[in-house]
Amino acid sequence: MKNILQYKYPFLVFTVVFFCLTFILAPLFSTGALLLLALSLGLNRELLGQYKITPANSLVIGASVVFALLYANSLIGGDYSRAAQFQFEKKLSFLFIPLLLVPFTQKDFLVNLFKKIWIYSISVSLLLCFALAAYTAFNTGNIEAFFYHSLGKPFKLTATYYSFMIAVAVFFLMTLKDEAIKNNLKISIYLLLYTGIFLLSARMLQVTLVLILAFYWMLYAFNPKRIVGVLAILLVGFAIAVNTNVGNRYKELFANNIEVLHKANVGRDYPFNGLNLRLFLWKSGLEILVENNLLITGTGSATAQNKLNEKIIKYNLYQGVENTNDHGFLNYNFHNQYLETTIKTGIWGLIALLSLLGTCLFWGRKELKFVIILLFFLLITESLLEMQQGAVLSSFLIGLLVKNSD
Repeated sequence: MKNILQYKYPFLVFTVVFFCLTFILAPLFSTGALLLLALSLGLNRELLGQYKITPANSLVIGASVVFALLYANSLIGGDYSRAAQFQFEKKLSFLFIPLLLVPFTQKDFLVNLFKKIWIYSISVSLLLCFALAAYTAFNTGNIEAFFYHSLGKPFKLTATYYSFMIAVAVFFLMTLKDEAIKNNLKISIYLLLYTGIFLLSARMLQVTLVLILAFYWMLYAFNPKRIVGVLAILLVGFAIAVNTNVGNRYKELFANNIEVLHKANVGRDYPFNGLNLRLFLWKSGLEILVENNLLITGTGSATAQNKLNEKIIKYNLYQGVENTNDHGFLNYNFHNQYLETTIKTGIWGLIALLSLLGTCLFWGRKELKFVIILLFFLLITESLLEMQQGAVLSSFLIGLLVKNSD
């Protein structure tokens, strides 16, 4: 069935391209693109015959389905809200996408197609962001448009989620066959992607990505002749970081961040940064777990948010302006997926999540192993799977990149 998907099922190819583009331009449409993918696979008898359940992929499917069902159960008997329903809809991706894609045996063409389209889509989006940032800087005289959340603002992507999408493109580029993209173009794309990740300044992602790339380089691509070039690039990058907003992001780590943990009244004007805000949210989450004895049962999706809002009010954090769209810190998530999952679904949800990551790490393709390692650390500082971009993209990558053989 070599390239059968390419020549006999152009609609299937269209849906993969559509998914990549809508995910960047309008993430809410990514679910619709996946429904089209399901229809193009499920309504064809010949393709339905290309499904195979093995002990290996059944473990991945099982962990993913249990994770999704536990979230569904967390809605029962809780403080139901429209926001909780949206959370459930996002988690449904972990129920249906692995079932749709993990057992599909003819994925090689889909994988190669998706990788190339994703690389080009992310690259074009970065070029557009750089162009808009340059236009803004030229008109205002302020270069902040190139940094952190401001860079991804044209696509309404925060620094962490945009960096994650770019990192996926980096992993795809690393594992593409040499002839897939010409060498000069590949080098240019690498520089573009690394520049984007550098300027977005998502610290946990940057540190983890550097460690993954260093480990990969030493094992598979080490070349003594390149050491001087690599060191020069790192030195230039460090010099730029120290004197720009990128450096300021790392300087925050050396502030007195643990002070917030000892305050009974934090105050509405407290100078939060990315780290001490997370410390407060994690402290509040642990208090919710202990005070309500939730380790076994969890509190439910909507109730968890209400209880975190109660903590924000109790400690007198900024709560926005009444009758406006400014809600301050209210309705923030816990910024830790492991803690968030445990509070909402109990220890069983955490076990299901760790089992899913573990089975993917063991039976995934090389690029998926990189993604899972990155996710493992990124979920410490972000509730990545609570957002549309994180949930749908992660479940799709798992479905597409898990091996079919034991």
